[in-house]
Amino acid sequence: MALTGALWLHGPGTYEWVAEQIRRGIPAYRSMSGLAMPMRGWSMMNDDEVRAVAAYVWSIHPACRDRSSDGLE
Repeated sequence: MALTGALWLHGPGTYEWVAEQIRRGIPAYRSMSGLAMPMRGWSMMNDDEVRAVAAYVWSIHPACRDRSSDGLE
């Protein structure tokens, strides 16, 4: 599934939740592909960078675009 799909696979899809998944990663057993998403992308991302990535991922989701077009954002 793509990040822009209509359904979040692992949780509610709030900005805070997305940021937490980036910080902590997703274990292979919870992944649709069977591959783990590494914590912080296996990089030395600081908290500001995690928040920036989370904001981008959250912003490209269809529900967020719908909210933006309704003037709710």
